[in-house]
Order: sequence, then C-alpha cells, then structure tokens
Amino acid sequence: MRCFEVWINDKRVGLVGHAEAETVSATLEATTGIDVVILELIAELSSRDEKMAYATWGTHSASVSDELRIRIVESPSADPGAVVVQGIGEVASTTVWPPCSFCGRSYHDANHMVRPVVAIYAMPYRRGR
Repeated sequence: MRCFEVWINDKRVGLVGHAEAETVSATLEATTGIDVVILELIAELSSRDEKMAYATWGTHSASVSDELRIRIVESPSADPGAVVVQGIGEVASTTVWPPCSFCGRSYHDANHMVRPVVAIYAMPYRRGR
C-alpha cells in the first residue's frame, strides 16, 4: 500500500497509511499571526454502514526553521491510526473523541485547559450599613 513516512526534525512521526484507504493526506496549516504550523495526517476510508470513516495519526506542530520530511513509500503495513466512523449527529471511534484540532488531545483533556473559571464573591451583609 502507498504510505507516507513522516519526520519532524529527524524524529520519526510515523508511517501513515491504511489498507482500506481511498486517500491518504498530509496537510500543513500556517495561520498569519500564529507561530505554530500544524501538520495533520489522515486517511479517508471506505464508508462503513453508510457512515463516513477515516483514520487519523493526529496533529503535530512545527515552528519556524523546523524541518518536515515526507517520503512516499510502498509498505505492506503502516503504524495504526485511530479509526473514526461518523454518521450524521453521531460519532464512534477507537480513541477518545473528539480530539482537539490544535494539540490532538481528547476534547475532555483539552477542555479543562481552557475552561474559564468563574468566581462569585459576595460581600458579607452587615447591619447598619
């Protein structure tokens, strides 16, 4: 099968591919004003029970002067990705879903990092004031 062998700064990210893949993609996203560049690794799979299916190897971050290397290879197997099957209004996955699109952690882990803290301070009631 056709796979991508991916490195960031000579550290191997993985061998990305899936036996059922219709499409394998590596997407780089750079946004003006944000120092981090995001690399997303995904394979579109055949639909399962009329539901969209894909495998993901997560999102990875890089910065200015980092070296990204992708080699196209043929391989009988690849590193396992998290397979996600999604119908309208429902999600099932082999990993905790949904992942944060910025850091790749589960929604529940990432949600606690950015949840606002609200404190209510009540002045004590004093007679005669």
